[in-house]
Amino acid sequence: MPHRTVPGAEPMPPSMLDQFMVALAGLASLGLAVFLIAGGFRHGWLGVAFVVPAWGVLAYLALPRLNAALADVYVPANFMGRARTSDGLLGDPVNLAVSGSREHLIRIMTSAGWVVADPITARSSWGIIRSTLRRSSYPSAPVSPLLVFGRPKDLAFEMQVDGNPKQRHHVRFWACPEGWRLPGGDAVQWLGGATYDKAVRLSLYTLQVTHRVAADTDSERDHVVSTLSAAQPGLNVRRLTAFSSGYRSRNGGGDVFVTDGALDIISLGSGDTTTTAGAASAPAGSVRGRTVADLVRRRPLEVFLAYVFLGLSLLQAAEKVIAASVIHSGLGVGQAATATLALAIAVLAWGALRGSRGARSVLMVVLVAAFTVTLLDAGTQSTRLFLATALHATWLTSALVLLSSREAARSLDGAPRGGRGVLAPAASS
Repeated sequence: MPHRTVPGAEPMPPSMLDQFMVALAGLASLGLAVFLIAGGFRHGWLGVAFVVPAWGVLAYLALPRLNAALADVYVPANFMGRARTSDGLLGDPVNLAVSGSREHLIRIMTSAGWVVADPITARSSWGIIRSTLRRSSYPSAPVSPLLVFGRPKDLAFEMQVDGNPKQRHHVRFWACPEGWRLPGGDAVQWLGGATYDKAVRLSLYTLQVTHRVAADTDSERDHVVSTLSAAQPGLNVRRLTAFSSGYRSRNGGGDVFVTDGALDIISLGSGDTTTTAGAASAPAGSVRGRTVADLVRRRPLEVFLAYVFLGLSLLQAAEKVIAASVIHSGLGVGQAATATLALAIAVLAWGALRGSRGARSVLMVVLVAAFTVTLLDAGTQSTRLFLATALHATWLTSALVLLSSREAARSLDGAPRGGRGVLAPAASS
């Protein structure tokens, strides 16, 4: 039977190869964590020193990839009134809708005392760590990239409480695709999810450091509405009580929350309702004449970090080949193979950066092979060689995990491919 895509539905699921590589990246990360701990204890004190790196591999590489692989199989694809994490897990509830333009939404939110959240970058991520350690204020700290309609948030706002970086009100907004309507037929331009961060702790599902969300999400929805009503007296707000039934669940970080299932619809008034939905994921255009730095800067943080790790692995491989050629006055079979593999990775990485889907796929396969050879070649190494092998395996695994992410697939392949999908039967003619 022919099918059509439902307006506003999640993008089609990733290809079988992408799904396989996500699972393989998770398994490679688990293998790396075991290698670090087991190999470390073979070298005495290194076993204790490698506990923290092993936790980092589990929390930020292995468990997110395994969650993503399982979510593609077990998490329903239809929109259920909840956002999703970048790993595909169901996240916070959607409890707000807005009718109005992007400019009007930003204007009323900022006039009500809300601060626009910074995008997630290397600099803003370091800012979060620094403010948490120093217990200093970071009023525009970024919020995690939850997805609706297969896309990260378009806008995010927050209010810190008494300058405490651990506690904040925050709300994300996603622009609704053309043709998408609420239950009952109402057309709106934005969906929003408001929650309150009350502490910092480890995620139940990934062991990552994250904010803990307060259970009463309805109070946070009401807080957003009350601040906007105070900023614009007479604001038109009505409640859609049947948006979903009330329920109790856990979000993508494992926090328990409770909601009555109602959705507040905020009408900002007449005027242009342009939302620029999906502008952030628009194709970057021609890549001719651009340098590697130009191409990387235009990509998401995941792609930037992937190429940092690829660069580190290539530098380490080059150092190994050069050192061996100097010592032995030429390249042996092993060094020649290392040089060839490094050259292949460099060429494929450049092709992937220029938008070749095939290059990204082959690059991931080559990274798996390089990672496997690296671990098999470890054997009974000296402490110095073990550290070098551990570093090289970490660079390769990190690059593999990031390149297999939904964000990398959307950015490098030139089309949205990283979300869940839903199809509906086509109307008969």
